Amino acid sequence: MLLVDHLMTKWLEAKRLKVDSQRCVRTRNRFSTCSKCTDVCPVSAISLENGLSVLEDACTECMKCTSVCPSEALYDEKYLSYFNEMPSREVISFSCDQDRSNESYIRLSCLAQLDSGLLINAFKNSSHVNVQFREERCRQCSKYDANLKTSIKETIHNFNSMRTHEAEVTFNDKSQSDKMERSYTRRDLITFFSKKVTNKVVSPLIPEDEEIENLRISLKKGPMATVYHRILDKNKNDLHSYQTSDNLKTMQLAFTETCNGCGACSRVCATGALKFTEDDVTVKAMFQPMLCNGCESCIDLCRIKGLVRLDDEIDLKQFLENQEQTIFYRKYKECGQCGEQHLSSSVYCEDCERNITV
Repeated sequence: MLLVDHLMTKWLEAKRLKVDSQRCVRTRNRFSTCSKCTDVCPVSAISLENGLSVLEDACTECMKCTSVCPSEALYDEKYLSYFNEMPSREVISFSCDQDRSNESYIRLSCLAQLDSGLLINAFKNSSHVNVQFREERCRQCSKYDANLKTSIKETIHNFNSMRTHEAEVTFNDKSQSDKMERSYTRRDLITFFSKKVTNKVVSPLIPEDEEIENLRISLKKGPMATVYHRILDKNKNDLHSYQTSDNLKTMQLAFTETCNGCGACSRVCATGALKFTEDDVTVKAMFQPMLCNGCESCIDLCRIKGLVRLDDEIDLKQFLENQEQTIFYRKYKECGQCGEQHLSSSVYCEDCERNITV
């Protein structure tokens, strides 16, 4: 493949990855340590230094980042269409955009985009699922990743860990030539030279209430998350009754004794999964695992280690019922030194505890 074709293919197909910096948990919370997108990017095209940004010159649109981003700040606009292509197929075969055959494959941007949601739905519609992996073709592609096959096998392994019965996904990895020619139109060339790098956006650590609510409306049920939950519900009889947090793309939380009930963690919760309520007597926190995207922004924010992530397995049925859980409940008590009401586990409020210690 000529260098010019290599570069033109990369640029002309770099139209599907969408970036919404305001959704990024690192943009919204400067204490966040989330780096899932940069960890998986094989070409280091993603930056989180001054808000989420993608260097289009370097990005190959393998879409690995879209599969791991907890808040869908990075997403493929064609992702949902893959599910519409699956019904009424005797055999479902996944291939990529570089496959120039006339076969009726479901063509992902790259096979690196294959995830558990696609596999679960594929087996719901067909008894035979195939991956059209060809090492020779991959080597000619600008998205080439030497670890691609290993990555796909890990995805299949994780998918099978969710199921009560293991499903076989076959590989068609025989070496053969695939046509990768492309003709470029005048319009393509104009598009090629007019592309711009994604704007960088930085938001405050804790936005105003109105901004938080607007973000939650857009994030609460993202398209990918909604589809994934529907797939889990439709296939729950084929899945184990208890699943890991990673399989359900969520997490479980627990508050520690050091929590002072300030509620700051709930304010940076992008989806509204964590909420605090209080009256004159008690403070409690309500949590909805199905809304949680597992970004850990709440944990990263807390400077006093007031909450932690649990690794316990999750009841799938309870998860899909999307019920609120009370995970923090504490009564106010009177400080033994100054008489102020507080929630500390100590007999003294934080100020008095600090003074007594000093």
